[in-house]
Amino acid sequence: MATLNTAAGWINGDEIRVLIASGLLVSTYHKEQIIVCMNQLAEISPTLVGPIQDLLDQFDEAQTNMTTLNASASGKTLIKADVLEWETGQPGTNYSPEREVARIQGLLYQYFGSCPLYGGGFSGYMNLIRS
Repeated sequence: MATLNTAAGWINGDEIRVLIASGLLVSTYHKEQIIVCMNQLAEISPTLVGPIQDLLDQFDEAQTNMTTLNASASGKTLIKADVLEWETGQPGTNYSPEREVARIQGLLYQYFGSCPLYGGGFSGYMNLIRS
């Protein structure tokens, strides 16, 4: 069984966080594979561990924001909307947890793209791009 190289800066549990943030399955097989990939990435450049952990923290924050936004309807359910009106402003200035998750997943794909778990295209990220 593969062991996460904590001497490189990884923290036990980071492997599960990478799987979840990437939209991958959490299983014994996936855990083994991502540990191997994380250790290889740390061998290539130990300086990559910190930015990946930062992305994982940003993913957690985006998930919390999404939960907060989804729960802020004060118990009301939208049943009719006659007019949709959009606020004008600078492009990209409005925060969207969904866009943030897609951004994070895209960056994780860049870091772990050579890992067999991400092989051929990252379906979660690619689906967000297409929609």
